[in-house]
This record gives sequence, structure tokens and C-alpha cells, in this order.
Amino acid sequence: MSPDEAGQQGVTPGRLRDLVVLCAVVVLLMSAVSVANLSVPALAASGLHPSTTEQTWFVDAFVIAFACLLLPAEMLGARFGEERLLVLGLALFALASLIALLAPGMGMLIASRGLAGIGAGLALPQSLSVLLRRSPGHRHAALVAAWTASTSVAGLVGNGLGGLLIASGGWRSPFAWTLPLTVVLLVLVVSVVGMRRPRDPHATLDLPGTALFVLAAVAALVTLIEAPNLIGRPLLLAVPAVVCIAAAVAFWRVERRALHPLLHLDVFRSPVVRAAALGIVATFAGLFTLFSLNAHLVQTVRGLNAAVAGLALVPVSVAMFVVTYATVPLVRRFGLSAIVAAGLLVSAAGYGLVAIGLEGPFWGYEAAVVVVGVGAGLCSSPLSTRLTMEYSVTGGRAGAGVNSTLRELASATGVGIVGVALALTMPGAATGAAERAAVTSAAGGVFAGVAALLVVCCLAMLLDVRAARGR
Repeated sequence: MSPDEAGQQGVTPGRLRDLVVLCAVVVLLMSAVSVANLSVPALAASGLHPSTTEQTWFVDAFVIAFACLLLPAEMLGARFGEERLLVLGLALFALASLIALLAPGMGMLIASRGLAGIGAGLALPQSLSVLLRRSPGHRHAALVAAWTASTSVAGLVGNGLGGLLIASGGWRSPFAWTLPLTVVLLVLVVSVVGMRRPRDPHATLDLPGTALFVLAAVAALVTLIEAPNLIGRPLLLAVPAVVCIAAAVAFWRVERRALHPLLHLDVFRSPVVRAAALGIVATFAGLFTLFSLNAHLVQTVRGLNAAVAGLALVPVSVAMFVVTYATVPLVRRFGLSAIVAAGLLVSAAGYGLVAIGLEGPFWGYEAAVVVVGVGAGLCSSPLSTRLTMEYSVTGGRAGAGVNSTLRELASATGVGIVGVALALTMPGAATGAAERAAVTSAAGGVFAGVAALLVVCCLAMLLDVRAARGR
């Protein structure tokens, strides 16, 4: 292929460099959640003595901030320049790693995780927006698939390397590596990607919509995470729940009237978009219940170390990565609905197998999580691609923020559900056999519930799409 032909096909050295660097950004940012999940048992045994709720906030402070900024970050990128937001986000992520290294207590540590989430939330949507803006339209589907596959690589890196680092150097050691890696990647972004896009001072920011969205999301997750602590004080627990409902209703009303809304609600009138959104939420909520419980199941129940806990999830990431690329021809041949439905049902079977084999041989547990990875791989890329492309057409933006927001809110919900289940089954400071029994009981209930949710989600998706075809 000549240089001219390569340029026409969208395959040029410059675009390839952009793809490599920006996918590396995705791997760095997304691996942070996997590392945090693996760190929880080591953190619980550390001198900081975190409560079960504080352990949940250690993970979810990052995910909540991350999820709440993904949609506004798209509008901020248009206003101030996507490359500038990308650089700012990476700088904040590096600063958060430094603070986590030095944190003397749980308050500062949780705050550092929130700051890291802000940085990741600002940076991640820009990575896909820049890729799509700099490439011809016929390359977009392939770029979204590559970008999505990077999240599987992030799981591989976060679980594999993160577990080894924690086992050898304790829960702070991943931050010692993240800091210099982020600085190096920041330099690469500036030198390779550059700052080519000028600011657009006329780009509109939906400040009321942004404020209401953040308020509703945070209130919902506060309600979930704090439920075990406030279960005996229902009036106090009702406060964040009422705030969540009121903010969500107000957000819906504001967005319907806004000229430049944060979220184009009309997009979700399409059954295809609704099905994609529902599938993404169910898939990633399930995955993060597995990621959160895996560290406890491997370390607390089976008595193995963090390195083994991390490596135990590597097959999930490998399966997702391999299957993600196989879905492209499968979707062409059998259709999106059939492949996604198969993925949801395979995932449900995997979670059922995990629930059944919690106390069985380790190879059985590994086989079950591979089944989960295969199912998630069948779902994640087709759903993300469809949602991103449909939103791009109707909403006028890349759609990366909507896709990533759904994923992260689902992830935070999955982590929160695990925290609630553990808190309810592990009263007080349980240790030894009591702690192992509590973790096993919580995991069995959670995984059975996830399997049932995925089956219901599959049926709802198929009914929605079938009804749309009959109109």
C-alpha cells in the first residue's frame, strides 16, 4: 500500500501513533479500578484500620467522580479543547497518585481517590473524541472496537501487574508505579498528540444539567453505600434517596427543554439505544461484582495472596480481549441482537457456575470466570459501538461520555452492592472462619442475583427490539 492509498484508508503513521498513545491512556486510567479492588484486603489489614464502608469508599470514590464527570467532560472538551482536557486530567491523576502515596489516614486516601476519578473523568472521553475527530468516518467503528478492547487490556494490566505489586510491596506500591508512568504518558500525549484543536468559546456548557446529574448520581450511590450503616435509621437513609429522586426528575425536565443538553434524552427513544444501554449497565455491574469479590474470595476464603488474586482475573481479560475482536464478523453474520443475547446468557451461566463453585477446586472457579469473560466479550464491544455510533448521529457528539458514564455508574453500583452484601453478612470485626463464611454467603447471593438480572435483561432487550420491528 502506497502512502497515498494508506492515507485514503485512514492508516497513516500519525494516526497509528495517536491510536497507540490514546489507547495507553485508556489502559492506565481504567486499570486503576482493578488495582483498587485488589488492594482492599491488604488495606483492611493495614495500620489505617478502615471500616467496611471506608473500604467501599476507597474504591467507589474514584468510580463516582469518574462517572459523574464523563458527560460534562465532553462539553468541556468542546469548549476548551479536547487535548487540553486530556493533559489536565492526566496531571490531576498523577497528583492523586502522589497524595495516595503520602496519605496518613483514610480521609486523605479516599480524597485522593476522588481526585484521581476527576482526572480520569476529564481525560477518558477526550481519548476517544480525539481519535474519532482525526480519522475518516469509515474507520470509526474499528477505532471504537480498538478503544473498547483497551479496557480489556486495562483489566489484564490492573489485575496481573497490580496483584504482583501489592503482594510484593503492599497496597501503596501500585501508586508508586502509577505516578512515574502517568508522567511519562503525559509527556507522550503532549509530544505525539499535541494541542492542535483551538478552543471554541461558543461551545455551550449545560451547567444546570451537569449539577443535577452529579447530584442525582452521587445521592444514589451514597444511598447504596451507606445503607448498611443507616439501616436502623430509615429517616436518615431516606434523605439521600429523596435527593436522588428529586434531582433525577429535575434533570429530566431541564434536559428536555435545554437547547444544548448534557444528555440528549431523545436518543433513548430508539429501542436499539435502550437495548444497548441496558446491556452495558447489566454487563458492567456484573463484572464489577466479580472484580470486587474476587480479592476476598481468593485471599480471605482460599488463603492465597494478592498476586494470585490478580492473576485469577487475567483469564477474564484475555477472554474479553479475544472475543471482542471475534464479535465483528459474528455480528455481521448473525446480527447484533442475537450475539448480545448470547453474550448475556453466557455471562449469566458463568455467574451461576461461580456461585455454585465458591468452595470447590480453584480450577473450577477459574473455568467459571472465563465463561463470564467470554459472555462479557460478546456483549461489550457490540453494545458500546452501537451506543456510541447512534448517539454520535443523534446527539452530535462522539458518544464516548454516554457509553463510559453508563459503564462507570454500573461499575460503581456493582462495587456498592458488594459492600452492602459484605456489611450485612459480616457484622462486627469478623475474622477467621466467621469471615470466610460471611464472604462466601455474600458472594453466593450476589452472583445468583447477577445471573438472574442478566437473564431478565436479555429477555427485556429481545422484547424491546421485537416490538420495534413490529411497528
